Amino acid sequence: MLLDLPRDRYLCLENGTRGVCLHLVEGAPCLPDDADVFSELIGAGLLFELDGDAKPSLCDDIPCSGSVPTDRRLGPSASIRVIAALVRIFSATIELRLRSLDAVLAGLAEAKKKRSPRRPSKADLATIATSFAKADRLKTALDLCLPRSIAIARTLVAYGFTPTLVLAVKLRPFEAHCWVQSGDVLVGDDVGTIAPFTPIFIL
Repeated sequence: MLLDLPRDRYLCLENGTRGVCLHLVEGAPCLPDDADVFSELIGAGLLFELDGDAKPSLCDDIPCSGSVPTDRRLGPSASIRVIAALVRIFSATIELRLRSLDAVLAGLAEAKKKRSPRRPSKADLATIATSFAKADRLKTALDLCLPRSIAIARTLVAYGFTPTLVLAVKLRPFEAHCWVQSGDVLVGDDVGTIAPFTPIFIL
């Protein structure tokens, strides 16, 4: 399975093409018939010819030890934090309709480099997780995992965290999911939900 970010699409490779790509990833010698497959992938913009020994690689797995617990005692500014979470989700939803996923994720990567210098705490993590959990009660999380995850990641960055955003898939039937981690801890998701999915892109 490939993720074509500039075109906002997933591609499931046929058996022959998948085998050729795995040979390339593993550094195995290419067979004579592989050249035709490479030409097709290069023509489709999925592979690029580079100098040197550069080669594609499979997406690494990412460790996960559990989820950030939510805290019912969100404090006197609870409503403001929940409204802010809803605004961030809505903003990310609109942005994904107007810009490519590639551009949106590039913006998130740049924001991570310029994150707040403040030192966040575990209490901040709980506050963020709780705010988005409460926001989910007002707006269903169904089919919103991507803008919701982008919103969570941006909130974490604003607090000074360096979040990891994960895009993942599962087959038969095909389904995609997106989540956010701070280190090896899930923020706004649970281990049972992400367990069936295999990461395909990590930012």
